[in-house]
Amino acid sequence: MKKITFLILFALCIYLPTYAQEKLAKNLEIALKTPQTITRLWLRDESATLMQQIPQLINLKGIYFSEGSIKVFPKEIASLPKLEILVIRNTQIETLPKEIGKLISLTRLELTNTKIKSLPIEIGNLSNLKYLRITQGALTSIPKEIGKLQKLEDLYLFFNQLKTLPNELNELKKLERMLLHENPFERIPTPLYPFLDKYGYGDAGNIRELRKSDEKTKKYAIWALGGVFISFFVVMFILRKRNFKNK
Repeated sequence: MKKITFLILFALCIYLPTYAQEKLAKNLEIALKTPQTITRLWLRDESATLMQQIPQLINLKGIYFSEGSIKVFPKEIASLPKLEILVIRNTQIETLPKEIGKLISLTRLELTNTKIKSLPIEIGNLSNLKYLRITQGALTSIPKEIGKLQKLEDLYLFFNQLKTLPNELNELKKLERMLLHENPFERIPTPLYPFLDKYGYGDAGNIRELRKSDEKTKKYAIWALGGVFISFFVVMFILRKRNFKNK
């Protein structure tokens, strides 16, 4: 019993100081009163004037946007060197600026139910990113630079408007989990099918139909190419035969 009590007290001594250092502010106005102590911040409809002061939160590790009418992503967020978590849910944000690539400490990026249609190529600069979720939105394309996210373990892109996927997904060697369902795919690069098989999507929904169509097209192309070669040799044979007769 004494041993168990000692272990519990020992664990509390280790973890309680860590939790004590984590300080959450429910809005930016409150956070700016003690900027250097805030590590987590909730944002909603903050004024542009207040957002210009967000770089003062030099120890900020997590930002959570939720259910606001904001349409423009505040570029000032890109000046937070220690930011590890960026969660944007149920907002009217339409674009993600290229400055997002400056958040090199970011390990988790979540964009749920937004108006964002595309990602900047600078997304590939997030070398420490492990978790990427862009779901229930208007996303229509993924840049090939996503292949640079060598630490990525979780990728969730379901319920969007994706019509194709970049072949560079093959380069995500540490990826463990992926969800792609409910996207109107129209084309999938053929080299990507083994990658999709690995995560259970090689035979799912319209990807299965695209795969069948690609296989038929490939067969027709082979047959057509074979027909061209046969026609060529037939023509050459006839020409040689005529030349032999003329001699």
